[in-house]
Amino acid sequence: MERSFISELKEPLFDVQRTGGSAIENTKLPKEIAREISKEINNRVIILGGYLVLGLSLFSSTQDDFLGRFRALWIFLLKRGYITKENESSDVLIVAINPFIKYFLDVLDYVVMSGGVWDFIWQRIDTNYPDNYQQIGQLINDLKPPPLFGRDFTPLEILELLFVWFQGGDEETRLYNFAVAHHLIEWDVSQEKWRVTGVGTFFMELPWAQSIIFLLTLGMMFSDNPFRIRSVTLRNLVDKKKFKSDRITVREKLECLWLVRMGVLFESGSDTVEVSKIGEIMIHTVTSEDNPYPEILKLLIMTEGMGYLPRESAFEVKQISELIQKSEVVDDANRESIEKGLKLYLSGDYVEALKVIYPSLEAIINNMLIWAGEQPDHFKGLMEKVRWLEKNGYIPADLSHAIEIVTSRNRILHGNFYPDEEYAFPLCLLAFRYLKRLLTGCRLSQTTKSA
Repeated sequence: MERSFISELKEPLFDVQRTGGSAIENTKLPKEIAREISKEINNRVIILGGYLVLGLSLFSSTQDDFLGRFRALWIFLLKRGYITKENESSDVLIVAINPFIKYFLDVLDYVVMSGGVWDFIWQRIDTNYPDNYQQIGQLINDLKPPPLFGRDFTPLEILELLFVWFQGGDEETRLYNFAVAHHLIEWDVSQEKWRVTGVGTFFMELPWAQSIIFLLTLGMMFSDNPFRIRSVTLRNLVDKKKFKSDRITVREKLECLWLVRMGVLFESGSDTVEVSKIGEIMIHTVTSEDNPYPEILKLLIMTEGMGYLPRESAFEVKQISELIQKSEVVDDANRESIEKGLKLYLSGDYVEALKVIYPSLEAIINNMLIWAGEQPDHFKGLMEKVRWLEKNGYIPADLSHAIEIVTSRNRILHGNFYPDEEYAFPLCLLAFRYLKRLLTGCRLSQTTKSA
């Protein structure tokens, strides 16, 4: 059975969590190589409005994106041993690689001019071998690939390098780049390894459909939106439903490819892409006012240091249990309520758990105010209470910013908001995450109270 894209994407995240991930995926294109490539492509392209148009074709991209493809190719060459770390630091690096760069750009230019870009992206080379690929194969032979550090390339190896370049890397590199672009992982400079972000940790716990909705929501929220296709934006995909792939750029085709792998789009013809039935449902869900993920993402980003409560982590649940037993601002009634909420959470009854945890959060905040010598009734609402505690240094600032998001859906308490269990899960998770941070960050004690 074919694995889903979501499963494939989560695999490197789990690897990063366990081992720190693959350090080679953080490799940068050497500056001198980037300069030589930029110089070479500037000799053969027309620049229109800040975009590179290679061979007057439909291929257009920013220069950063263009060099990003060469970075991905560089990583692939390192993985395959075509280039070694010793070569990379060699004084003759530019002399050795310049002929190959020029040759490769010649082949790229021909591929784009021959209209074969879409086929390379979709890896049709094995199943559909049109005349232009015979011509590309002939061109590869005629131009005679120059050796790279003494290593000769076969025509099939050059074709493989073209696939890597057009697709932005091999599968591992593409998944890492996707995860970085979506803020799921980041490079920890101090530890010299990858780490999973709070957004990524949360994503890892979501089931398949919610994972896709989460990614689509994330894509709409950031300026480097990987789904902001100029021809067809996410918001109007359902209205348009079908568009010609030969009218969009290479980068947009790759963006479509991610959506195809998620099941949101499907290729209905050799140059036509359509929205799938399940894609329509997911896009409507993402753009609905009831989608909780925009608020959840804001909270995850604002409170990166809060910690995390996985769906079934006995250790994390034990931590919260121990915190509420030790905390002086949690009274006996709230301890019982929170313990009940934790049991409901672990049993999967997330809506009922939310009904328990929200009042407990407010009760703890009220206790904090009393300990600080204030009367909770003097404040207009929960947000004002938390801001006062933050202003006076009793809780960290991130809790003041996060409380509105955590409790924004407290219609649950009044019986007029009934999310399904999959939506209730992330809301519940964040509420417990907030509780954990509230108790660990509290700067109130018996000494404060008596003062």
